[in-house]
Amino acid sequence: NTALTYACAGGYVDVVKVLLESGASIEDHNENGHTPLMEAGSAGHVEVARVLLENGAGINTHSNEFKESALTLACYKGHLEMVRFLLEAGADQEHKTDEMHTALMEACMDGHVEVARLLLDSGAQVNMPADSFESPLTLAACGGHVELAALLIERGANLEEVNDEGYTPLMEAAREGHEEMVALLLGQGANINAQTEETQETALTLACCGGFLEVADFLIKAGADIELGCSTPLMEAAQEGHLELVKYLLAAGANVHATTATGDTALTYACENGHTDVADVLLQAGADLEHESEGGRTPLMKAARAGHVCTVQFLISKGANVNRTTANNDHTVLSLACAGGHLAVVELLLAHGADPTHRLKDGSTMLIEAAKGGHTSVVCYLLDYPNNLLSAPPPDATQLTPPSHDLNRAPRVPVQALPMVVPPQEPDKPPANVATTLPIRNKAASKQKSSSHLPANNQDVQGYITNQSPESIVEEAQGKLTELEQRIKEAIEKNAQLQSLELAHADQLTKEKIEELNKTREEQIQKKQKILEELQKVERELQLKTQQQLKKQYLEVKAQRIQLQQQQQQQSCQHLGLLTPVGVGEQLSEGDYARLQQVDPVLLKDDPQQAAAQTGFAPIQPLAMPQALPLAAGSLPPGSIANLTELQGVIVGQPVLGQAQLAGLGQGILTETQQGLMVASPAQTLNDTLDDIMAAKGPFVNLTGETYNPSLPPLLITLDKD
Repeated sequence: NTALTYACAGGYVDVVKVLLESGASIEDHNENGHTPLMEAGSAGHVEVARVLLENGAGINTHSNEFKESALTLACYKGHLEMVRFLLEAGADQEHKTDEMHTALMEACMDGHVEVARLLLDSGAQVNMPADSFESPLTLAACGGHVELAALLIERGANLEEVNDEGYTPLMEAAREGHEEMVALLLGQGANINAQTEETQETALTLACCGGFLEVADFLIKAGADIELGCSTPLMEAAQEGHLELVKYLLAAGANVHATTATGDTALTYACENGHTDVADVLLQAGADLEHESEGGRTPLMKAARAGHVCTVQFLISKGANVNRTTANNDHTVLSLACAGGHLAVVELLLAHGADPTHRLKDGSTMLIEAAKGGHTSVVCYLLDYPNNLLSAPPPDATQLTPPSHDLNRAPRVPVQALPMVVPPQEPDKPPANVATTLPIRNKAASKQKSSSHLPANNQDVQGYITNQSPESIVEEAQGKLTELEQRIKEAIEKNAQLQSLELAHADQLTKEKIEELNKTREEQIQKKQKILEELQKVERELQLKTQQQLKKQYLEVKAQRIQLQQQQQQQSCQHLGLLTPVGVGEQLSEGDYARLQQVDPVLLKDDPQQAAAQTGFAPIQPLAMPQALPLAAGSLPPGSIANLTELQGVIVGQPVLGQAQLAGLGQGILTETQQGLMVASPAQTLNDTLDDIMAAKGPFVNLTGETYNPSLPPLLITLDKD
């Protein structure tokens, strides 16, 4: 592009004038082969075109590649004023592009009615020129420009003029699905059953090929022949998979058995193109499942050669013969699938009993057909397929080797039994996975969990544990499960071997044998499920037994530890010279702790002279009976002396704080008496203290059976001035 080209495309008249005055070339072509005038005509800038023409631009200059001119570009873009200007300036309206399109054809392609009217008024030819490929009306009909088509018909356009494909304007309109255009052309007298010369296509077949149900309905109701054409409308619809249109044509009376010159039917086309739903509808309408086309190929063969797995499966389910051969034994269903390299179809056919050993007319095998096409995956599959037992004599049962323990080797079976023998999958695997998924702890985990319940000093009580350890229980359980697992493996292998031998003797399985095998297999599955349930039951019992054992051990260890602590406490009290509290030495149960006596501790101040030697607990000094007692000993209730002695023992048996403990207490918390007894401050009388003690210990009972309540006239023991 030059500066002048850009200025013309942008419509900048003043710039164009300046550039032209400066000597810019007016006929330079850009990369599209357009001159500055073509760019101005394509953009519709009339004034720029006027300046260019005034400065000598060629009005009919065309591009080198596409042969476009300023007028054809303006007509294609629909610039009416530019077209008018160029026509008045002398542009050639019959100039043809590389597609042999005139200016009128270019206008008809995009439906520019007024431009077409102007061209027609200027003398443009309404019908197709002798050296062109299509007419203006055909282009208008193809684009669905109804108003423009009506204008062309009004100006004398030929309704039956055909293009280079042999299509009339009606055919073009039907092929593109323009219902209004079809109605216009039929209303103007177009031939509804016109056919092409080579393929005998009609407007209806073209509409059905495109799947335009409304157009097909309009044509049929207008009188179109439903069986015309090398391929009938039903065949065209089936080939393209237009299900609703197929149903409509069948309802309209289309012949489902109609054939082409090559013997193909609507079902053949549907299967060859993989339209399973259409094939189903056609079969319901009575189509022949085993119809042979040219060369003796059935619909199943067509589907197998094209590799449509779903369609092949559907046809087999409807009873199609998987071992059908062509008339001269050129091919079978399986050989066509192998030749096409469709592994999934090959597997499906073999699974439904296709013969992999069949030899074709030229001696070719399935393996050879796959190798011809270079289909590696199919070749490998055929080599690995278990077909050697078909040609081998029945084996002697006495010469058989014991069953192999290699779980990865699957028994080889004849091809007839393949639908009934399922390769080893999840349900048929040895139940080794069952044992691995059981929630059994290993030795380390079990040991760690058991030790977490033992006390820190469990070495003191290890001698008391005489029961079986959890580790041994788990080992025993794992041993039992391993033994059961091995038995199951051997049973499965033995069963597979016996089944392989039984199938090897069979030449052809009957329906009764197939049902028997299926029943046997179901029984085997039920047995395996029962074994699995037994394993799960054993597992639950072992887990419950282990939990009970661990709980029992924990309670025993806990009781032993409590007993040891009590013995250690008794020995410590005897060593310190303290009286043994009531209940010490007796084995307590878990519920006895709540009944232990609770008495406020009596704090004894250590002798200052012995403070240095006392770092722990100091022996308590026996309480001296006070001089002043309101009640004489003889006046006390019977048993009171013993009760006082017991009370002193209770008090003496309480924890005593030593000098080191007293040092941590603040001022004002303890009060020192003259006799060295330390009581808590704020001080409470011994009467209150005795009330608390007696409330905890319970009422005294004298010999007379009268209850002595501490809240009655109290026993006052004065230790100092209080």
